[in-house]
Amino acid sequence: MPGCGIELLLPEAYYVACREADKLIRPVSVRAAVHYLTHTLGVEADELRAVVAGFGEEAGDGQIDEYRVGFTLRQTPDVVYGIVWPLYGQEDEDGTPIEGLIHAGITGIEKQKVPIDEIMECLTAAGVTQVKRHGERYVNEYCDDCGAPLFADPAGELVHAEMPEDTPPGNEHFH
Repeated sequence: MPGCGIELLLPEAYYVACREADKLIRPVSVRAAVHYLTHTLGVEADELRAVVAGFGEEAGDGQIDEYRVGFTLRQTPDVVYGIVWPLYGQEDEDGTPIEGLIHAGITGIEKQKVPIDEIMECLTAAGVTQVKRHGERYVNEYCDDCGAPLFADPAGELVHAEMPEDTPPGNEHFH
């Protein structure tokens, strides 16, 4: 057809696009969590503390599969909310391997970031000033009752994220 543009995509392009979308949504989840907590709890972002810990499989080779970010109020150690920052494919705690960046073009080498640095940047950009980072790798643990992931508190104990009892119920307003 004359005058029509065409773009040929490889068969795995759909899955690659889905994976890239999963990677790009991670910073948005940090901003959304801070926004939700500041409005629900009626606090400022600098009154929140983030606790970041790496998690992996028990039988694994010590590799981190995901980071879990638990949020607490600054004055209490109780985790009130948490998000999961998964690592995909060849990505690991050291960042994307250099071979992948060479295929992406030499300009990608300057942009290489370690996932923990990305998390810290996102938290800082969202206004969270106090961040506790645990250096050890935790085993993926989930709640036996509800299946929710457990998050590390400031002392390093794995706990269930629960909002304070005096939190007002959210209004379910859909557009």
